Amino acid sequence: MKIISIGDLHGKDVWKQIDPANYDKIIFVGDYTDDFPPTTDEQIFTNLINIINFKKSNFDKVILLFGNHDCSYIYGWRCSGYRPSMQDKLFNLFKDNRALFKFAYQIDNYIWTHAGITKFWYEDYLSPITLTYGLENLTIAEQINHLAFTGKGFSDETEQILIP
Repeated sequence: MKIISIGDLHGKDVWKQIDPANYDKIIFVGDYTDDFPPTTDEQIFTNLINIINFKKSNFDKVILLFGNHDCSYIYGWRCSGYRPSMQDKLFNLFKDNRALFKFAYQIDNYIWTHAGITKFWYEDYLSPITLTYGLENLTIAEQINHLAFTGKGFSDETEQILIP
């Protein structure tokens, strides 16, 4: 299987240089948003729309993961390069296309996330929560996505701002 991983675009459209026919999977690992000038709000927004449309046109081949900069507009966390002017537009774009995004993706023993998973984090945090909620038969990526999108394992404050 031939896979390409693309991360930290921050509004850049360099991903358009790849030929999708050359890959079995195209995995975007997040950070579609935020950058410092000269990248404009419109470039960032248009590029993200193009990526979403690319996913829709290649549904099984393209995987979209969230990055920390994208979460700035979803959960209210702030990263460098955050653009208050884009808050409402990006929140709504992510919300309207929520079903197209994940936090983790897995093929066999290979896991993609934006920032990785440490053994310590898995053993001390994820594993006990998945046991509590009976998710131990899911893959690690499925566990992460389930917990992230249901709010289980998060504080009450975080649960209130999850994307519906």
